[in-house]
Amino acid sequence: MDLAFADLAARLDPGAPEDLHLAAALASRAVGQGHSCLDLAVVDLSAADPSPDFTPLKPEAWARSLAQSRVVGAPGEFAPLILSGHRLYLSRFFEAETRVARALSRLMAPLDPPPDPGRLAEMAKNLDRLFPTTEPGPDWQKTAAAVASLRRLAVISGGPGTGKTRTVARILALWALENPGKPLRVALAAPTGKAAARLAESVARARDELAGLMDPGVLAAIPSTARTLHRLLGVRPLSGFLHNAQNPLAVDAVVVDEASMVDLSMLAALADALPLRARLVLLGDRDQLSSVAPGAVMGDLCPPGRGNAFSQEFARELSLVTGADLAPWSRTDAPAMGDCVVILEKSFRFGPDTAVGRLAVAVNTGDADAAREALETGAPDLTLVPVTGPRSLAAILAEPAVRGFSPYLSVAGPEEAARLFSGFRVLCAVREGPFGVKEANRAAERILSGRGLLAPRGPWYPGRPVLVTQNDYDLGLFNGDTGLYLDGRVHFPGPDGPRSFSPLVLPPHETVFAMTVHKSQGSEFADLLVILPHPPSPAATRQLLYTACTRSRGRLTLVASPAALDSAITTPTLRHSGLADALWEGNRE
Repeated sequence: MDLAFADLAARLDPGAPEDLHLAAALASRAVGQGHSCLDLAVVDLSAADPSPDFTPLKPEAWARSLAQSRVVGAPGEFAPLILSGHRLYLSRFFEAETRVARALSRLMAPLDPPPDPGRLAEMAKNLDRLFPTTEPGPDWQKTAAAVASLRRLAVISGGPGTGKTRTVARILALWALENPGKPLRVALAAPTGKAAARLAESVARARDELAGLMDPGVLAAIPSTARTLHRLLGVRPLSGFLHNAQNPLAVDAVVVDEASMVDLSMLAALADALPLRARLVLLGDRDQLSSVAPGAVMGDLCPPGRGNAFSQEFARELSLVTGADLAPWSRTDAPAMGDCVVILEKSFRFGPDTAVGRLAVAVNTGDADAAREALETGAPDLTLVPVTGPRSLAAILAEPAVRGFSPYLSVAGPEEAARLFSGFRVLCAVREGPFGVKEANRAAERILSGRGLLAPRGPWYPGRPVLVTQNDYDLGLFNGDTGLYLDGRVHFPGPDGPRSFSPLVLPPHETVFAMTVHKSQGSEFADLLVILPHPPSPAATRQLLYTACTRSRGRLTLVASPAALDSAITTPTLRHSGLADALWEGNRE
């Protein structure tokens, strides 16, 4: 496909030099690798195969040469490729990035008119009710709620257990308190059906925790349902979305969870559909895996290395309503985007004394020595199974599979079976190969069958777990939903009890004793086994390993060779984009 696109570019401009053909192929390949553009300053030519007499140009000269082609346009022009500074885009991704940058730049502006002293005093009182705290220093959850009321854009990033959904429930309560007697038109959304269901459940639990603090009318105003972004915008086959700039959503605010999984094109579609004065709250973990499709939304909105840093004027306003001195977190040169971003730093799941917590921090910071130290402490909640050769997955999984899966196979009711099944999972970095998902699922079936726990005599056997891989809005089944085949039906857990379906009507699905780390995003497991491929794979990166480790809320077993572990920790995922520059530096090259 990359070469075909390059050939098209060459046919459209027959007189162009070979560097256009190469740049077009690399720009197309960059999109396939998750980048939104080709960065000429750091282009990788290792996989290129130009003619023997071709000498790659330096980035500045290459950009000047490309700008002479009629296939390459400047920003604002109509052409298959757009050159913006040292970045070369396929035109649709430049357009999407531009739409996102413009929409978020509009949202990050201070409120007009600004809140008066009376409203700020009322907000301070409400925040104290919602976030009672006696600890010294800023309460960053409380600060995030204040930002969500004082700006139309709030980006809240934090690792697992930092209280993102708890914060959202209190943001919604704060908005309800600020608008008594008025309906709260807020849409809760997430990129996948599973993530949307988890968001709704988490907000409902957090709302119940507020029962003693809030009037029933305020609690009733907090929404209790969440939808996928596709369903929120209204998918129209072959013609985009129902809701767009010409037909915006009928909402006052949109809250999106698991924003790290949102790709650039989807965020652009959501930005288009936002009403002019609506709010947008994005929740996620900037250190997790990015979306499968091009873009790294959370990484661009919360670039690594940036902490909480507000403009001096906004820091004073936040200090007034939160009661905390935020002067140490103020900067004279803070960009407007900084006033919209809050990083939640304290994890209530992984304490500094837990082995899994120390491992997650070491992986996230790229400290291989600290990661090995955490793995070698002998802690009961963290185990390393070293792989030193072509050891089979069957040998590795023999004991963990029986320990983790036999409980759900020993009960009769679908509800209890689903609860027990959700306690253990195998995560793999890749789908194919001797350490991939497909082989892990086959090995688990053979192990459990050999112990008499399963009888897989056909595609459907009692106890078979399945993972839905494609949304089916008519059935209410979504990508990521997990069900169990029992008594001739497939049972999926739900907030109101299990829902049962004939296997004949299910959307595309697969067996799920094991799943990829990508598919596990938004999930948590009390007992988790993570497998890195041997020899090391480019797919196993720092973000993937961090994401895998933080899916555990209890016991973690890591299967990896020393080389695979070091390779993952020291290989960050890099995605090239111009969005961070546009938002944080205020420029579009």
